[in-house]
Amino acid sequence: MSDYAGKVVLVTGAAGDIGAAAAAAFAARGARVVLTDRRADALDTAAAGAPGALALACDQTDAEAVGALFQSIEAECGRLDAAFINAGYGRYGALIDMPLEQWKRHIDINLTGGFLMAQGSARLIAQGGAGGALVFNASTAAAHVCDMLGAYAAAKAGVRMLARTLASELGPQRILLQPHHAGRDRNRDDSIIAG
Repeated sequence: MSDYAGKVVLVTGAAGDIGAAAAAAFAARGARVVLTDRRADALDTAAAGAPGALALACDQTDAEAVGALFQSIEAECGRLDAAFINAGYGRYGALIDMPLEQWKRHIDINLTGGFLMAQGSARLIAQGGAGGALVFNASTAAAHVCDMLGAYAAAKAGVRMLARTLASELGPQRILLQPHHAGRDRNRDDSIIAG
């Protein structure tokens, strides 16, 4: 299949299992894939599964780093057509016992980082004038109670509403927004990820 031929697709959280699989699937369908993850050392493995991919390390909680990422995408690829905003973070723990720093990390990575990636993606897609798509990995946790994953669920519920609001704002520019509500999965290091 080559239904993505000539398209440039960004995949965040690309060093994890879901991100790497998504990148490989987009590449197999003809896309030029841009992979990003905060773990630079793990990006090479993911890039090997997506021939022709551009691998750029980026911490999506760092606004300056995200800005530099989109400058690099524009310089290297000239455009962006779609993004799979997949990077996520989740740890088990009762909310009543959770340290504030752990709560903030859930919000920073899942919600604030998702916002920064969506904003940069939407701006670059809009600049091309041909429309495009953003898909958020929002997780089923966005819509129901998840005992011992309360911080993750709260952050993902925010991601779900972020996607819905952006869909309303970006519709006139022909940019489709979709939260994907997949179930739970695990990374190779046994941490919970959006998936």
